[in-house]
Amino acid sequence: MKAFYKIEDNKAQVGSGVITPAGFTEYEIGNEPVELVEALKVEAAQQELQAKLAEAQAYLTSTDWYFARQADTGEEVPEEVKAKRAEARTFIQENR
Repeated sequence: MKAFYKIEDNKAQVGSGVITPAGFTEYEIGNEPVELVEALKVEAAQQELQAKLAEAQAYLTSTDWYFARQADTGEEVPEEVKAKRAEARTFIQENR
């Protein structure tokens, strides 16, 4: 079975059909070109990093209330939360 692909701006577009669109390269499914496989690996790694960045940001957002509570009541933010927030901030800063 035939498929086709195009790599632009480090992003792969893949499809299949009877006619290969202009600008696309045809290949046999199961015999994917190395450049396509590598481009897809890079995209997957970028998507994984973006997911981890979003997770770190979500953790920061979900624990902001500890600081509002501390300001209102004086109750301390748990050390575990402070440590995990510091890790999340460092991860975000290093990977943006």
